[in-house]
Amino acid sequence: MVAFAVMRPTIPLLIVFTALSVDVTAADQAGSRAWQQRLELEMPLQLPLLQLSPDNPFAVALDRVPERREATPPRKLAVTGRAVVAAYVDGNGACLGAVPLEVPFPGLTAGIVAGFADARFEPARVGKVPQPSWVVVELLIEGTVKEAGLVTERLEVPDPVRPPEPAVPVQLTPPAQLASLPFAPAETITSPALPKRIGVKVPGREVEAPVRALVRVSPSGRCDRYVPVELDSGLEPWLEAFLASWVLDPGQREGAPVEAWVLYTARARLELSSLSSESYRVLRDRTYVPVQ
Repeated sequence: MVAFAVMRPTIPLLIVFTALSVDVTAADQAGSRAWQQRLELEMPLQLPLLQLSPDNPFAVALDRVPERREATPPRKLAVTGRAVVAAYVDGNGACLGAVPLEVPFPGLTAGIVAGFADARFEPARVGKVPQPSWVVVELLIEGTVKEAGLVTERLEVPDPVRPPEPAVPVQLTPPAQLASLPFAPAETITSPALPKRIGVKVPGREVEAPVRALVRVSPSGRCDRYVPVELDSGLEPWLEAFLASWVLDPGQREGAPVEAWVLYTARARLELSSLSSESYRVLRDRTYVPVQ
């Protein structure tokens, strides 16, 4: 615990003395008004000392840090992820463009945009009148990690003061010509656009994916929990299977094995099979307004 002293500010205290003259002559000369005198005093304002804890909850004191002895990157592993896409649908039900909002696998953005170019919808309506609109669709994307390897990797103890900050995905914006198209506001739509046909398929390829996670190592030297810091959501099953293969010398304190967290940072090279959308649904509780 670190105590931070707080400066005690002073606050100007305004004291106003007011009196009425009882002398009739003086009152006439003063215009029958009260006289006032201002007196400013400075008084210290007492504040308690603030007790702040800058400790990282994932960091613990260790005499010996965990060391990994065995690890096998999984291969031929089925993976599944969910993509979230905002699609612009005109009054005839044609999709004129799409903006991926959440992408579960690396290198999937262009394939999603291409897949929506051929999508067909029942257009949104206000009453019985078709309207152009933005609709948010969730797709289930499936594939297989055929082969896997690590380009770089590092295992270290967490910073005792600051926990790692989660990576923030880049938010895509629609092309200017798409963002400028008119659309019915979500609150006016009585029935949203509904997909008739959506197909996203991306051929197999090799990709590199960043991996960063806090991993808990049990006293028996196995990984039993993790917190993703930077990871494509569709690769979570692959990372879970990889961490399950780890065998480590556990952290020690005072000669005994103890539970400890480590920060794992890597760059994985993965050979993915073709990825395809197996199902989709409209997210009625999500709306999208393009920002140019």
